[in-house]
Amino acid sequence: MIEIGSLGYINCLAEISRLALLRTITLVSIIFFCLLNIGCNDRYEIKPTCDATVDQGNLDRFTFGEKGAATDLATGITWYRCPAGSYFEKQTCTGEPFRLSWDEAIEYTAELTEISGLAWRMATLEEVQSIIISGCVGPALNPNVFPTIKPVNVWTLSQRDNNDDLKCTIYTYNGAFACRHIKSVTRPFMLVRDEDSPNASATQVAEEYQPMMMPSD
Repeated sequence: MIEIGSLGYINCLAEISRLALLRTITLVSIIFFCLLNIGCNDRYEIKPTCDATVDQGNLDRFTFGEKGAATDLATGITWYRCPAGSYFEKQTCTGEPFRLSWDEAIEYTAELTEISGLAWRMATLEEVQSIIISGCVGPALNPNVFPTIKPVNVWTLSQRDNNDDLKCTIYTYNGAFACRHIKSVTRPFMLVRDEDSPNASATQVAEEYQPMMMPSD
């Protein structure tokens, strides 16, 4: 038979154990929160928009060609200033961007290359990363060079590992990327070329290229 005094002692020990457990849980929670916060500071840091921070007319390392071409002097890559599906007109982009599966985007760029005489293709992950501005967001691109790019996940030419069904995308809002997206999903994409083809002038390319940018039946 347990005496009343013994019950009080047992209850006291139980309460001490409960308080110790609560303190341990609280301490672990605080440590976890601190570690989580440290790891996420860079990712979720509040940044200004590029529209607000990039001075009007500032092209940084880009130089403009004819009919929407912009060459990155740091890499030598020539970009089309509009997303595929839009075309450059009067210093801006007209028309809705295409949203294609990865395979459809490959077919489109192959057809575009054949018609224009220039080797247009999807930009790789590394190429899009090279034009991301780290100090601003929304999208993290120079608005003077890419006037209508929206903050969306865009396809890139890149993939990781050997899984051909998964491709890399990059979020133009802040440059975050992932390489586990199923290629049948439809997304916009950006166009680049390495160098001009000697078989077509810029004027000829513009005349043939812009109709290709419009959706077909």
